[in-house]
Amino acid sequence: MAGRDEAVKILLKALNAAPAHTLEAAPLAMRAGLEIAELESLCRECNRAGPIFCLSGPNLSLERPLDLLDEEFIFRNAKGSGRVEVAGVVDSTNSVFLNLAGQLANGDALLAELQLAGRGTRARTWLSPPGCQVTLSLAHYFADLEEVRGLTVATGVVLAQLLHDLGIAGVKLRWPNDLCLNGRK
Repeated sequence: MAGRDEAVKILLKALNAAPAHTLEAAPLAMRAGLEIAELESLCRECNRAGPIFCLSGPNLSLERPLDLLDEEFIFRNAKGSGRVEVAGVVDSTNSVFLNLAGQLANGDALLAELQLAGRGTRARTWLSPPGCQVTLSLAHYFADLEEVRGLTVATGVVLAQLLHDLGIAGVKLRWPNDLCLNGRK
C-alpha cells in the first residue's frame, strides 16, 4: 500500500476538483498507489471522522465539496525559520511531533487535512474531518516549564483576535484554546 498520508492527499485533491466530486474508483486507486481493497479500507478508516468518501459501484465520491488547505499558499506565506508540512491524514499531529522529538526545530509546523485520533486536555480524543477545522502542531522548545504556564489560553486568545482582525466576526474562544464559529469548533 502507498503511504496512507500521500494516498489520502491524492484522493481528496482529485475528488474535490472533479465534476460532481466523483471519479471512477479503479484508476483513482491506481493513481494513489492502492489496490481496490486498500482503497475501500482507507475510505472506511477515514470515514470514522464523519462521512467523507462514498464508494458506490465503480465510483468514488466525496460526500460534500471540501475547503482543503492550500499547500502552495501556506508554503508561500509561511514566515519564520521552521519547516511546514501539510499531511493528508494523521492519527494526531501531536503524536507525530512527539515521535519526532529531538529532530524538530523551533517553529516547525504540521497541519493535517484529516486527523483520526486528536489529543486534547485530559487525554480526550477527537476526530477532525477535512475542510472543517485547522489541526496543527507547532514545535517549540522551552528552557523553563514556567514559560509554558498560560500558553494554551494565550494562543487561543491571539488566534481569535487575529481571525477577528481578518474580518471573521463572531469567533469565540472555548476553554482552553478551542476556537468556535457559529457554535461549532
